[in-house]
Amino acid sequence: MKSSMLFISSDLINKAIIKEFLTYLKINRNMNLNYDIINQYDITKHIDGNEKYDLIILDIDNLENPVSDVIMQIKSETNALILVTTSDLSEETGILAMENGADDIVYKPIRQIEFWIKISNLIRMHSYQNRLEEEKGILKQFVSAEIADHIMNDKSTNAIKTYATILFFDIRNSTSMAETISPLELAKILNDVINQIIDIIYKNMGSVNNILGDGVLATFGYPVVYEYDVLRAIKAVDDIRQMFEVTTFSRPIKYGIGITTGSMFSGNIGNSRKMTCTVLGDTVNTAARLQSLTKKAAIDALIDFQTFQQVEPYITYKKYVGKVRGKAEPIEIYYPKTIDRVKLDNMLDKSNEQINNNLAGIGDIEFF
Repeated sequence: MKSSMLFISSDLINKAIIKEFLTYLKINRNMNLNYDIINQYDITKHIDGNEKYDLIILDIDNLENPVSDVIMQIKSETNALILVTTSDLSEETGILAMENGADDIVYKPIRQIEFWIKISNLIRMHSYQNRLEEEKGILKQFVSAEIADHIMNDKSTNAIKTYATILFFDIRNSTSMAETISPLELAKILNDVINQIIDIIYKNMGSVNNILGDGVLATFGYPVVYEYDVLRAIKAVDDIRQMFEVTTFSRPIKYGIGITTGSMFSGNIGNSRKMTCTVLGDTVNTAARLQSLTKKAAIDALIDFQTFQQVEPYITYKKYVGKVRGKAEPIEIYYPKTIDRVKLDNMLDKSNEQINNNLAGIGDIEFF
């Protein structure tokens, strides 16, 4: 796929930066790049409504207009990324450029390897962002525009407050298994178990937030909110129990589950090369700690009080008051001994039917 760059300078005569730019292009002919070189007076006619450029290299030395005005003008007319070049090593210049929308900066005298790396990375980043925009258009058919933007916007790392249910699943005896079997056999067992857990999470309309080697962090109610998300999480517990009753793995598997419900922070963490949308906070940490407590209590699952309040009509339970690491005071926690699937399924079937009706306009499909 061809990429296009635009180089903008205030003086195109005898500029060393132009030489560096052309040297870069000669060295990297295999990158399949198109380019234009213009002075700052031709910016408007080149970028006005023109989306063909992936990267704009802006030499800000000797600009007639303020740097902030030029960058904002470019940003208002195109979605291209901006690489600024300057011989001004003062911190203020770089900060000003970045604050006004520049994506990276190269200081003169330019080192060719640095120039090559930054141009290559920015072109890849722009291609990645274009793919995200295409995928966002598809995603908006299924969730609200706000949720789609939050999931797909790779530049936003600002956390937002979210209310959801966390399910933390962990294979307890993977460390002891690793001491007695080959790494290949261990990987196969873990993969077989985790794949089935993921299928159960998805079947119950949850989202797999993270795979942690021998564990899974799942969310119900984030990034997509459904009615009765907490009930779907407790149904997943029963599905996991049933799966282990009917499935024989090459080695006995012990597991623990912790479920919590409450407020947390959600947001994108990472950079242009690797981005993940994750959840953070006390509610998430407590789910992991409840999962750890299941081993001490010799049971398979524990839920917190907030979850218990919503699932109480559907379970038989045993109540504990326990000290959880990270909590100043003991908290109430509950062991869901049995789950009334008939009652639970009746409630969720009605909700699923309504969701299917709401999604019917998307196409001739049925989700549940």
